[in-house]
Amino acid sequence: MISDAQYLAWLRSQAPKVLLAEMDYYDTVTESVGTAYISDRGYNTNWSDGVEHRPYPDYLKGVPSARRTLGSGRPARGELIIDNTAGERDHWLTQYKWDGRKVRLLYGDPSWEYADFRLVFIGVIKTRYGRGIDELLFKMREPEDFLDQPVQGSTVASGPNAGDYLPICYGECFNVSPVLLDGATHVYQVSDIAIDSVDLVKDNGKGPVSHTADLAAGTITLAGAPVGNITVDCTGAKISGAPLLKAGEIIDHIITERTDLPAEFYDASAFTALDTEITWQHNLYINGSTTARQAIDMILESIGAKLSRTEAGAITVVLLADPTESAGITISPDDYRMDTLVASATELPWKRGRLGYRRNWTVQESLDTLVTATERATLGREYSIVEDANAVTGVHPLATEPELIGTTLTLEADAAERLAQLMALHAVERYKFDLQVYAVLYQYALGSTVKLIADRYGFDAGINCVVYDTDSVFTDGRARLTLWR
Repeated sequence: MISDAQYLAWLRSQAPKVLLAEMDYYDTVTESVGTAYISDRGYNTNWSDGVEHRPYPDYLKGVPSARRTLGSGRPARGELIIDNTAGERDHWLTQYKWDGRKVRLLYGDPSWEYADFRLVFIGVIKTRYGRGIDELLFKMREPEDFLDQPVQGSTVASGPNAGDYLPICYGECFNVSPVLLDGATHVYQVSDIAIDSVDLVKDNGKGPVSHTADLAAGTITLAGAPVGNITVDCTGAKISGAPLLKAGEIIDHIITERTDLPAEFYDASAFTALDTEITWQHNLYINGSTTARQAIDMILESIGAKLSRTEAGAITVVLLADPTESAGITISPDDYRMDTLVASATELPWKRGRLGYRRNWTVQESLDTLVTATERATLGREYSIVEDANAVTGVHPLATEPELIGTTLTLEADAAERLAQLMALHAVERYKFDLQVYAVLYQYALGSTVKLIADRYGFDAGINCVVYDTDSVFTDGRARLTLWR
């Protein structure tokens, strides 16, 4: 099997190149699944490859130019244009169903064995339609598209709030607004699955309100009619006898139970490992059309992490490292185009930071007259707040103070630890550098630490940087990196 270095050298050469596409579908006539094997210039496997002999006819009309950005923004989109001269593949439009099914693109030399081809894209087919009379256009999406669906798909069946989304509660949530199910019997839905506890029920901010809780059903029933707005302090989703409190276990439940993401596109072990490394507690209350991606991003941003992809294309998670950590990869002058290295941004240090925790999920102003001044202050703002400062204005008179950083963190100690991390990261001036590297897919993972060697900007001896962003054209062996140091 060829090495990465050999593959990169081949990419930069004038040698012939071929793109293979392997596209899964469901056949409505035979009621079975199948795979279409096609290419842009023709290819055949053979028995020596260790795979069955199969042809890849040249149905692809040109190499797609899809791009992807690891860990940020929306999923990449690409297009496959397939020859349909004289309607030879009309049945691909009418008989075969492709949406949500896997597509793999591999790139290599027509003379290579199949094992030497490199995976350059793995994702799903979004939709397809005719482009003119002689072409079919297939739109592709990466697996993250499955996360762009609402976390909640169930709604209230009847009553005054019929059609509203049922709420979802994770962790120890403060002052949430349950959904009224039955006005006559005063039944409210706190969460759509079993919860760990109902700690306090309040009416216009004043509690405790007499009630009975059905923890298995995630509901409460008041003993009498309320005067005003009912809010609840509770500990949410309880799985296998324990509440979900940590980032990884909450995200795992969202992905596995509330999305249709295929298991092969999910690196579950990474999220389990996340909870070993970071034990902070989180709270999340969803009572609308929040998507899985939005919910996951809220949690990950609270701990300094982002979604990324494994080499096999599965969704994983990475912690954004401090540039002082040891580098796993060195980027030397032979690895990039020297004329593309640009200092693209400068970030001033933070002189002060404020971070919000223990979110108040229902900010209230109209409260019961018996509510104390302290309780009014707590119920009237969105977060409890921790703050910290850096002594940097002597060197940087214009050092910045970011807006309040909202998080899903529950405990003050966890919030203080996270803010201390941020203040340390931003105690010095930071820079972003853009450059174009020669790379194979996923070679530079978002959040990883690399050592850059260059004859500019003080990089002569090599300086560690964090891979902040990456954008690659998957068939030309190049990637645009943004490094943060």
